[in-house]
Amino acid sequence: VGVAYEMQSTLRATITSGPEVEIKDLMARFTTDVIGRCAFGIECSALREPQSEFREMGRKIFQSNTQSRMKQMLMTAFPSIATFFHMKLFDREITSFFRAVVEETMRQRDLEGPGQRHDFMDLLMKLRDSDAKLTTDEICAQAFVFFLAGFEASSNTLTFCLYELALNGDIQSRLREEIQAISSKYGNQITYDALSEMKYLDRVINETLRKYPPLGTLFRRVTRTYVTPKGTKLMKDMNLIIPIYAIHHDPDIYVEPQKFNPDHFLPEVVYKRHRCAFLPFGDGPRNCIGLRFGVLQTKIGLASLLGQFAFKPSPTTPRSISFSRKSFTLTPDGGLWLNAVELVK
Repeated sequence: VGVAYEMQSTLRATITSGPEVEIKDLMARFTTDVIGRCAFGIECSALREPQSEFREMGRKIFQSNTQSRMKQMLMTAFPSIATFFHMKLFDREITSFFRAVVEETMRQRDLEGPGQRHDFMDLLMKLRDSDAKLTTDEICAQAFVFFLAGFEASSNTLTFCLYELALNGDIQSRLREEIQAISSKYGNQITYDALSEMKYLDRVINETLRKYPPLGTLFRRVTRTYVTPKGTKLMKDMNLIIPIYAIHHDPDIYVEPQKFNPDHFLPEVVYKRHRCAFLPFGDGPRNCIGLRFGVLQTKIGLASLLGQFAFKPSPTTPRSISFSRKSFTLTPDGGLWLNAVELVK
């Protein structure tokens, strides 16, 4: 929540020279700072310093070129070959940076004593010291995945959501009314209980995740031979591609799928759909590790911004978004500019 207030200050300072703001970068800096505090217990200072080291590493993780895309395709299509040649998805510079951060964090906390911070790293260190006995490699891997899950997915969701709210002023106004009405019951503070009462906010976020899922596809492997209700036989160890984006935009599942409509997530409408018609984070035991954390920081970000600012299209705001072909996540191609205006108290 403290990072959300810092984001308000950053946005307020940005629009003093004009209302237009590049929202994609601002949201990435916000989620970088949140992840740094909540996962690693460190100050990343990305909101104050856009070129901070953590922010730069976040950029590099999702930067793509022909070589990295070919490597990703090979590792997906032929995992045994990739394993044989010890192929790595991410550059050594990136993995070495995060490993150093995790090892230094653990070293400092071992000196402090257990359970001082109550964050993600504390949980991993407790598992290290329990019967589970996580290794340093496993802790580094989990921390890295948590950063990926909480950083890019949440920043893109916030970006897409603010974009849609700017284009749909009636939805933005209704959401702001809910945020302000419920926040007033809690001393105009952003609390967990207040966020839990914001049901329209839940629907707006879910509709954003439907229209713009973090990943367009999911890759899964069949663990046992299985015959579907329609008679299709899936053999053990077969690789499957689940087309999330296509499912989320299927007109047989969602009425007018190209229209941003939070009513797609009214309880009675959700009840009539198959549970796997909505898969922004996957499903089952291998769903996204950062699901709850990512949604919570998205709710905090939106509640803090919409309670203080109104967002409208700027002269450079596109009427439809082009997605980057260089990223394996669904992200806008280039920046995304909106006009932000501070609300009169």
